Amino acid sequence: MSDTQTKDNKFTLTFIGSGNVAWLLAILFKTSGHKIKEIYSRNKKTGSALSKVTGSKFVSDIQKINNHSDIYFITTNDDSIAEVVTHLPDSQSIVVHTSGTVDIQVLKKKFKNAGVVYPLQSITSASVLSDELTFCLEATSNKVLTSLKQLITSVNCRFVVMNSQKRAKLHLAAVLVNNFTNHLYAQAYSFLNKNRIEFNLLKPLITHTAKRLEGNPAAFQTGPAVRNDNKTIQQHLSLLKDNKQLAELYKQMTESIYKFHKK
Repeated sequence: MSDTQTKDNKFTLTFIGSGNVAWLLAILFKTSGHKIKEIYSRNKKTGSALSKVTGSKFVSDIQKINNHSDIYFITTNDDSIAEVVTHLPDSQSIVVHTSGTVDIQVLKKKFKNAGVVYPLQSITSASVLSDELTFCLEATSNKVLTSLKQLITSVNCRFVVMNSQKRAKLHLAAVLVNNFTNHLYAQAYSFLNKNRIEFNLLKPLITHTAKRLEGNPAAFQTGPAVRNDNKTIQQHLSLLKDNKQLAELYKQMTESIYKFHKK
């Protein structure tokens, strides 16, 4: 921890990257009274814009990042994190990444005080902070973990301490329930739109399904696949005869549901 941290647990922060995650977190932390010191980004447009919003300095040369912030956030895409680490100056400050899948060892090889602050939320340019946002935390020491807990607590968010192996598995599950589900919404929207039917008619069903997810979701599975209602399944497939991709997806999902509940 650097000497710049104040007594009321307010931290000075530097962000490496200026994508959606950086925007969401930098503004969240600034709003809660933390000081955003610098924004480094290869994208001058988004980096400069974020620095103006947060009242921080924009840096376009990674070698010129100062080493006096309390916590450095690497918010680049997963494939770039290891490369970013090699270019960052040595520091005794805390260095974290925000990835759901990258092992903490990538940071630990160079930085003694390293950690992970993974926000369990789907983040786009239009994202609004979830009221139930949870962060997955990991750290190389209890001292670092305490600082990360203080940071997350200061923004009234929940956290869970989790090692890299469990975090990767949680991220996979998050892809299933969020990314894959959203793709199904998109497929349904496209299908209905082509047939001039309002997608909004499905919204009460979507909301109802989400609200009843208490306990094991398998207990609430309904539909022709779990009943093995072959006539209905074949009728659906006939409606998809001109959409081979969606027909194949329908078959795979139907088979998966049937086998899952048959075992």
